[in-house]
Order: sequence, then C-alpha cells, then structure tokens
Amino acid sequence: MTLFTDKKNNVSIILLLLILINYAGAEVKFSGDVTGVTTYVYRGIKQYTGPAMQGTAGFSYGALSFGLWCSSVVYYDDTEVESDPYIELFLPTGSVATSVGVIISTLDLFESFNDDANYEYEVFAKAGSGAFGLAAFFVPSQSSTKNNINESDYWVEVSGETAFKGADLTLTLGYGTYSSKWLAEPKKDAVSCVVLTAGKPISEVLSVSWNYSIGLDDAMENILWMSFTYGFL
Repeated sequence: MTLFTDKKNNVSIILLLLILINYAGAEVKFSGDVTGVTTYVYRGIKQYTGPAMQGTAGFSYGALSFGLWCSSVVYYDDTEVESDPYIELFLPTGSVATSVGVIISTLDLFESFNDDANYEYEVFAKAGSGAFGLAAFFVPSQSSTKNNINESDYWVEVSGETAFKGADLTLTLGYGTYSSKWLAEPKKDAVSCVVLTAGKPISEVLSVSWNYSIGLDDAMENILWMSFTYGFL
C-alpha cells in the first residue's frame, strides 16, 4: 500500500485525526445576533440603499462552525433578503488562531440555486494572534460571474484592535478587486480602504458601534454608519 508512504497523505491523515480528537466530547453550541445598521456597508462599499436589519444564527461543534447570515436589502425598489450560509473549520495551530471556510451569497436562499446568476461563493482563510488579524477571500471564476469585469476576485484584510476608555477600537485595512466591481463605475484594478470602528457595550447582550470607511482610491467614497446589536449567548 502507498497510503502511508505519500507525505501529502500522511499530513492529511494527521490533520484529520487532530480534528476528530478535537470533536471527541464536543457539544453543539448556538450563537446569534440581531443588528440594525443605518447603512449596509460591506468591504468599504455601500450596498443597496437605506438602513437594514441584519442577523446571524450559528452553530459550532468542536472545530467546525456553520450558520447563516442575513440582511434585508432594497433591490430595484423591492425589499428582499440576502442570505449567506457559511461553514468554517478552525485548524489546530496552537497560539495562532487559523481557519478556512466557504461563504455563499444569495438574494433568495431557496430559489437561487435554480439560477446560477443568483448566487456566488467564495473561499477564505483567516489567521489571528493577539490583537492582530489577517484574512484573505477569493471568489473563483463561476457561472454567476459571467457579467463581472474579472473572471475571479480577491479581497485581503489586515486588522488590529485595542481598548480605550471602555470602547473597543478596530482598524481594518482592505485591498482587492472584490470591491472594485461594486463601484458606481466598476473597474478591473484593485481598490483599498480603511475602516475605523468604535464599539461600546451597553449591557451583556446589547452593544452599539460607530463605523467610518475611508476610501484610499479616488473612486471610493467615505461612509459613516452606526450599528446596534443584540447578541444571543
């Protein structure tokens, strides 16, 4: 047998065993939140128009996390619901927290998969240590991107956070072609922005945050918005 003489297979088997060990005795845990935002902003770009109600329902089992993120959107004068199911696997990498996963973006979760133009998936990898984080997202070429400028898109974020007088301060630098396609005049080249966030807990389950996106590209606008979140423990 060549199974145990292939180094790549050996690494895969070790990772699988570590994940299974992590699952042993694990319990299913639920978490969720409901958030109201004055403006729906994603990766430095204002999405659709007006305020929105958003929320997440997630489950975790050992190193595996999966769930659904939703947002109301005003789309061509109609109110619809964006539904983004996701799955994320946390890797056994010690003091550096790492994970990989997949996100699927849809405007109608139950009908989108009958029409390739209605959904889009992306893969991601994240790493974090202490106050610093790094995340990379990649949208591969797929039938739903046939009308996009690029066959595939990417987005990279570097973030840092600290606490100041009871508030959580976060600075996130984003760069890539993903947001380029959402500009008023879509472009092929990558764009970048900096998002400043100041979050303040009001109670154990309620928090408010102020967010300001600064476009580092002439085609991107500066956006200020607030969010109010009620979290389910």
